[in-house]
Amino acid sequence: MHRGFLFLSAALAFGTAALLPVGAAASGVTAQIGQANLQSRVLVVVTVNATCPAPFWDPSTQTIAYEVVNASVEEASGKEISHGFGGASGQFFSCDNSTVAIPVSVLADTNGPPFHGGSAIVTASVSVVAGTSCGPGCFYNLVSQSATDGPRPVHI
Repeated sequence: MHRGFLFLSAALAFGTAALLPVGAAASGVTAQIGQANLQSRVLVVVTVNATCPAPFWDPSTQTIAYEVVNASVEEASGKEISHGFGGASGQFFSCDNSTVAIPVSVLADTNGPPFHGGSAIVTASVSVVAGTSCGPGCFYNLVSQSATDGPRPVHI
């Protein structure tokens, strides 16, 4: 998969999921913010607990095309705001109602101050897209589900 397409997919998935009410899920997929751990003041690893209860596509003709998990972190730092965004994509779900803990690495934006630890605001989203394969990396008849959690205060 091309890096530009993956980035665009992640951005679209996050934007779509962000329109849902806090803690809401569309058609069953869920996202829940877990722990957030600060490392070296520039990296926050956010655990996103995600569940896909059952296949929402036709398993006889479709398969998962891609899955994207995103997280953003914002923390007050004096009169400035430390912030960052990160995403992970891969094959996380079997859509069998099991919860999967997915670590998402969020780097501090280099144009702002580093994270310092303490209270921060985290938002996370999960998107799962399925479709009919038309060859390697090619899908049509796409269907999707997304969920978001946050903004939520956490300790980093």
